[in-house]
Amino acid sequence: MYCDLASESGWVWTLVMSMTLGNRNEQFAQKGFLADSPRNAEIPNWQTYRLPLTRMMELRSHSSHWRVTCSFPTLGVDYRDYARAKFEEFELLSFKANRRCKLMEYMDVRGHACHQCTAAWAQDKNDFLTHRSGVDHGCTRRQTPKHVNGEQTFGRYKKGRNPKFRCTSGDSAVTSYWFGSRFNKRS
Repeated sequence: MYCDLASESGWVWTLVMSMTLGNRNEQFAQKGFLADSPRNAEIPNWQTYRLPLTRMMELRSHSSHWRVTCSFPTLGVDYRDYARAKFEEFELLSFKANRRCKLMEYMDVRGHACHQCTAAWAQDKNDFLTHRSGVDHGCTRRQTPKHVNGEQTFGRYKKGRNPKFRCTSGDSAVTSYWFGSRFNKRS
């Protein structure tokens, strides 16, 4: 497993899925988190990696939050093109809907950020989780300005890829999902 203890002070994160845009059509990158679709589970990497559902469920039992980062290997975390939610508000491993407003602790798409906002997400067993940033779904997070037609962010990427969004800036751009929690430093 790959763990991140440094990018966000006070947080510990474990990588559960990662793909480059060039690998978006591979099966592991198309299946929702409801499905078991592991890839290179014993060899964490940025291009083609996904833990088995049973391991994600085990990590979930010890995690309070999930996040998604764009181009983490080169840019780290600066909160641009980034999303974070509490599992108690948005249960990633059982979520099944077509564009449902879900509470996000923080979300940024191309520099347009919101805190404690609702945003529309979709996921099915055979369709990876995605946010459509160019559609107003009646959530508190409205359309992202200057979107491309059908723009998909944080996954799926079947159409509507905006080159200004870090996860879709080119075939080597990386989308990574993580499970984690805040930790208390002991004296």
